[in-house]
Amino acid sequence: MTISRRMRYLIGITIVSVAVGAGVARGTGLWGSNRSGVAPSRYTDDLGHVTAVPPGSSAQEIVDFIMKRYDGSGIVSAKVGAPPSVPGQRAGIWLNFVIRSPGADERSAHAGWEADLVEGAVADALQENGLNGIAGSTIEGILPSGAIAPMGGGMGDVSPGQDFSQASDPQIKSLLEAGLERVHLTPVSIEVLHADEPAPAVIASTTDPAAAAKDASSTIRRLFGKDPPMYEGYYFEVRDQSGHPLFIQSTAFRSGAGSLWVDPTVQKDVSLLHG
Repeated sequence: MTISRRMRYLIGITIVSVAVGAGVARGTGLWGSNRSGVAPSRYTDDLGHVTAVPPGSSAQEIVDFIMKRYDGSGIVSAKVGAPPSVPGQRAGIWLNFVIRSPGADERSAHAGWEADLVEGAVADALQENGLNGIAGSTIEGILPSGAIAPMGGGMGDVSPGQDFSQASDPQIKSLLEAGLERVHLTPVSIEVLHADEPAPAVIASTTDPAAAAKDASSTIRRLFGKDPPMYEGYYFEVRDQSGHPLFIQSTAFRSGAGSLWVDPTVQKDVSLLHG
């Protein structure tokens, strides 16, 4: 299994994630309306959100501020850096992430999502502070062996300032627990990250993998909303009774990033976009 991250333009109001075999496919685009030739994507009509980043912060100060508040544990470091030494890379502000990677497979999906969330929050704060938007990013994973594996990168063509739910963590957890019960899933863990506004990560289990896969699309809509989404991002993983993941989908609407991983045992059943 491998993790890949594909850079592409995002058009419309839906993040498209594509699963490649049993690997994790990650989709992003490029920042700014002038880069794609189309208006930036937005997922909510409210573009009046103001970040908590202190005015006048430098790019690295913005990154450091958001890293201190986001509440996750998957990111080892996040730095303002240079683009990869590959011809044709865009000039401008680049973010370089290092994440914890238990393996170059679905086990790194959660940490990759955390990087997507932080990147989106940084992108908004940069724009708010009158700095250039993010030109791109790189993500590297530290494997248990100590080896460093490239995990991709990118930045979506997304409007800054989108406003999502600001509900409290207990309110969000209660709502998600009730939603899981209605779709006959058992919560394993529910956490809420705060790169900017709340972004929940839900891991649940099922006694019926095929049914959970078939209902995946409607379950995600019920739990996290769609058109507009309730939260600035989400991570959703469903496991079988042995604890083996069946599918994982994540989104980070401020960075325009989405990923989907599907286990081969339910690939024919899953209702999420894949190919």
